[in-house]
Amino acid sequence: MSAPQHSSAAGIVSLILGILAIIICWIPIINNLSAVAGIIGLIFGVVAILRIKKKNLSGKGVAVAGLILCILSIVITLFTQSLFSKAFDEATSGPKAAKVSDSQSAADKDAKKADKKDDGKEKDAAATQDLAVGKAVTLENGLTVSVDAVETAKDMGKKTYTLITVTYKNGGKEKTDFNSFDWKSTNTDGAVSDAEFALFEDRSKMLQSGELNPGGTVTGKVPLKEDSIKAQYRGGLFSDKDAASWKLK
Repeated sequence: MSAPQHSSAAGIVSLILGILAIIICWIPIINNLSAVAGIIGLIFGVVAILRIKKKNLSGKGVAVAGLILCILSIVITLFTQSLFSKAFDEATSGPKAAKVSDSQSAADKDAKKADKKDDGKEKDAAATQDLAVGKAVTLENGLTVSVDAVETAKDMGKKTYTLITVTYKNGGKEKTDFNSFDWKSTNTDGAVSDAEFALFEDRSKMLQSGELNPGGTVTGKVPLKEDSIKAQYRGGLFSDKDAASWKLK
């Protein structure tokens, strides 16, 4: 048997590509390059092993290591891409509505009566759009959101806004966020706008931002454009779908 000749160059290339791919396969977006490097490295690794066996070259361990790293990088890339895609979808879609009931602020006045009314007034999630003021929507995460009242008011700069009084009640098991920028509005021309940033003399009544513990409730006012005819709750700054909407006029 002849002595082994020099190492397979293809095996070395496979190892280099495998190391590069395994390093960047955890990074979102960039890990697309990891998949490409992994596939190319996998091809080089297979070629290297076949040539090593045929021509009695050295470097089989290097080629095998490159193959393993390339395969791992491809698997990890597919797994992380799935996780990132799911997280992105959740961030942009926002929470889904589960039921509609009377406003929780009214229900708090008489809990027992409200419970009976709610049982008879639950609706399908598809009916969570264009609700009347005073209706509340309970989301799948247990958070209940309602628009309790609508008014117009001028800020300290004498600019007129439509103010909606909203209430969040966390009936879930985990903390949840609340923010005035959970809300958007639609005007008579169909233009959709973010909640406004305005300064009012009585700032204590305005909805702030923060976290709501399970069982907690917070109420505040959200400023919208004066010509708003509909308020939409999206449940997150990056959500692109309405979880629910209320007619204001």
